[in-house]
Amino acid sequence: MIYKPDFEKAYIKATEFLIQIADHDFPFNLRKLFAEFTDFKLISFDQLREQGCDPKLFGSEDAFIIEDPLGFIYLCYNTKSPVERKRFSFAHELGHHCLGHNTDSSLMISDRNLYDKQELEANYFAAQLLMPEQIFSTLKGQGINLAVTDIATYFKVSKEAAQKRLQTLNKRNSFKFSNKQKMWDEVISFGYRNFIKSITSKHYHEKTWHDDEAMEQERQRWIANGW
Repeated sequence: MIYKPDFEKAYIKATEFLIQIADHDFPFNLRKLFAEFTDFKLISFDQLREQGCDPKLFGSEDAFIIEDPLGFIYLCYNTKSPVERKRFSFAHELGHHCLGHNTDSSLMISDRNLYDKQELEANYFAAQLLMPEQIFSTLKGQGINLAVTDIATYFKVSKEAAQKRLQTLNKRNSFKFSNKQKMWDEVISFGYRNFIKSITSKHYHEKTWHDDEAMEQERQRWIANGW
């Protein structure tokens, strides 16, 4: 059976979550968000190995969700992954949860088409959560078009994720299916106004992150403050 990814649903779920947590600092500290808004228990791959379980059996080198017989949900993650990758992996797994996906690792073999559909939807959720479309639209309205390097630095994502997000936003129209969703744009633009102002301020003062040394200094600053 061929499954078509429901990107609209992923967009809506991520946007609803963005509105719910609009009073938090942005970019988000993903670990704090999980502690506050989910019942997930975080466990590293090393801790998993100590309990006699090989992470390789679950088909992901970065992160995955497992549920034990008592109903506890664990987000297992690789501490050796770069911080930017861990952040995207956390958002990706949150997407699976919010979208009600089947996260059984055997799905990769038993129904590859469904597995691929869910992966695409979770990626879209993660991209919208970490790099909200509404923020790009607001900045564009102020004459600011961010480069890949800027996106990676400001939003605390990898250059690969930044490039993919930019390509996605440039090749399609925004999801605007109702007056309610149009209202969401205004809510998010207002809720994340401090983050938007921080970007406009840097651009209007001609501060750029294309300088590798300045970019790395900023990266180390937010890594030190948690991811």
